[in-house]
Amino acid sequence: MSINIKHIFFLGLMIGFSALQAQNNPLDGKDKLLLENDRIEDIIDSDKPFQKIPKDAAPQGEISQIKFESKDLYVETDFEPAPPTPKILQLPPPKELKNQFIKAGFGRYSTPLVQLYLHDGRDRAYDYGLDFSHLSAHKDAVQYRNFRENEGRFNLGYLTDQNKFTGELKVYNTSYFNYADTAARSSIQALEDTIGMGFTQIDFGASVLRNFDSDIPIDYDLGARVQIYTGRRNNRELHLVLTPEGDYEIGDGIEVGLTSNFTFTSGKIDSANQARLFVDFSPHLNYSSGDFALSAGLKMNYYNNNADSANVTSTTPQVELRYRLLPRELTVFAGLTGGMTYNRYYDLIRVNRFLSSAVEIKPSVETLNVYGGISGQLGNQADYNAQVSYKTVKDALVYMVPADGAYFTLGYDSLMKVLGIDVEVNYDLQENLRAGAKVVYNNYTTSTLLRNFHATPLKLEVYGSYIHEEKLTVTGELNVFGTTPMSNEGETILRRSSLFDLNLGADYRLNEQISLWLEFNNLLNANYQRWYNYAERPIDIKGGITVSF
Repeated sequence: MSINIKHIFFLGLMIGFSALQAQNNPLDGKDKLLLENDRIEDIIDSDKPFQKIPKDAAPQGEISQIKFESKDLYVETDFEPAPPTPKILQLPPPKELKNQFIKAGFGRYSTPLVQLYLHDGRDRAYDYGLDFSHLSAHKDAVQYRNFRENEGRFNLGYLTDQNKFTGELKVYNTSYFNYADTAARSSIQALEDTIGMGFTQIDFGASVLRNFDSDIPIDYDLGARVQIYTGRRNNRELHLVLTPEGDYEIGDGIEVGLTSNFTFTSGKIDSANQARLFVDFSPHLNYSSGDFALSAGLKMNYYNNNADSANVTSTTPQVELRYRLLPRELTVFAGLTGGMTYNRYYDLIRVNRFLSSAVEIKPSVETLNVYGGISGQLGNQADYNAQVSYKTVKDALVYMVPADGAYFTLGYDSLMKVLGIDVEVNYDLQENLRAGAKVVYNNYTTSTLLRNFHATPLKLEVYGSYIHEEKLTVTGELNVFGTTPMSNEGETILRRSSLFDLNLGADYRLNEQISLWLEFNNLLNANYQRWYNYAERPIDIKGGITVSF
């Protein structure tokens, strides 16, 4: 057999290719998983220990300190944004302010009732106002219980950068009858002339006030008034009253101040001419720091009446401490005060219009008044105030009933002691519903008089209001009066029994200008006397319309 050179070349080529293929196959034909297992076994079976990498021996390079610097980036450009366009804020137009109104109505006894109120509050520099009302009662079941009242008030104010100037004129006029006087007269005309009463009061005042400025440490109010009383019984009084007062801040939270009253009176009481002088001079110091406040001072009073050559003086301390234990919930307070009250016929006849023209005029002096209590707010809905006091009053004024039982004289108890408790709570049940209650209790101990007549020892007030959709407003008030001493027959005390007086009112707004109103007074139809022998009216109903403009 002959071997062809071509076959030999082909066989050599095949052997060379197989050698190259074995060189490029590291698994040497083994499966990859088997090869890895063989390697792991070799490591486990090895007696050579593991070696750590010598990290400490690794060369360390120096790292330079890194600093961060902010630089303004400025890029020049030809771009210019369009200027901003202001956007007009669209607000709803404000409601027109109603500064004036006219109120008119009629009632079971009141015919008519008219009130006019005018006020200009649009200018900051000045303001003025006028308030006038008329009320009269007719066709009463009790003869001569009818009356007529007219009251007007005009005020003016002017504001500058430093001061405010104010002026006020008040006029009150009334006519009525002392209908408890049932003594026989020669004729109806003589009766009406005898029991007919009426008087006029004029009160004109002006003041200069310094506007509040935190940079100026002084504030002041320089006031003066002229008050005139003339009555059908020929009593008259003219009072010139000066009331300068001011405060000066001497340090952080510390100020000193002064309130004063100088009253010069010229008058005629029961055909006797009188000239009186009353002085009240009260310096004080106020201090406040955080939750603590202190007020301390003196009240110095002087009184003189040339009719009896009486000179009365008194000096009493005026101290009050307040400390806030909780931010809003609880404040405790206590005080020690006193002072003189100038009893004027001008004021007394407005309290009791059946006052006799023959009365003794002299001051009452509160020689001691010590009190303490708590006050605060509970959340945003309730607030309260509770106080206990004890005071002694020299020549305490008491309305006495003389033998005829129709005209009241003035009695003065030499030293009256009064223990008092006063508690008041107000609560907002809802945003449009509010209620409250107040109870006042006074225990009077007299020295020279049998009782403090016509002074109710216990009085409870419960009141509330409800507003529905800003259209309907309903108000209510219940007054409870405890048993009250009214007069005496010898040593026997005549008392008025306890009574309940309920009053309701409603106002319904038809639109921005017109509303209707309705009032119910003495709704429980209580039969009682505020002043002995003078019965009050039973249930009374009034209603009408109010026009605002």
